[in-house]
Amino acid sequence: MNVFNPAQFRAQFPALQDAGVYLDSAATALKPEAVVEATQQFYSLSAGNVHRSQFVEAQRLTARYEAAREKVAQLLNAPDDKTIVWTRGTTESINMVAQCYARPRLQPGDEIIVSVAEHHANLVPWLMVAQQTGAKVVKLPLNAQRLPDVDLLPELITPRSRILALGQMSNVTGGCPDLARAITFAHSAGMVVMVDGAQGA
Repeated sequence: MNVFNPAQFRAQFPALQDAGVYLDSAATALKPEAVVEATQQFYSLSAGNVHRSQFVEAQRLTARYEAAREKVAQLLNAPDDKTIVWTRGTTESINMVAQCYARPRLQPGDEIIVSVAEHHANLVPWLMVAQQTGAKVVKLPLNAQRLPDVDLLPELITPRSRILALGQMSNVTGGCPDLARAITFAHSAGMVVMVDGAQGA
């Protein structure tokens, strides 16, 4: 296993060549040199829409697009590349999970557990789907370290608990809750877990 080398990683990002620190990746992620070069090459040498045209360049772009889906599926150990869905960002993705997955499954009185430290992108969609379905949002408080108090989950989980929505990392403090423990508690109760990984990406 390779040991993470921060200096080597940082060197891949042109915008980090000064001494600054960039802390807004969830809003706009910096691009490594390889992405900048690939984007420049695409805009300079390519023209065509994926899944729309039959000319050679469009077919080549479609093949590359789908190859990227296969690579991401392998990286995530997904059972099938058809389970990978491209979206414009985390906010859209969480809204899709809330509206397309959760909304048809939630009944009045069901519960969605969300920590009080969540970014609005992982709070508002659950408030909306709760209002639409009659489900209830249950708030997971913070512990003394200002992290979601995962140890309280066994007390909060009831037979009506259906979803746990939890951020991988706080966008305010940078703190990380014990996701493995939270997921174990939730899964042992038959709950689905939705992790907002934007801040930790």
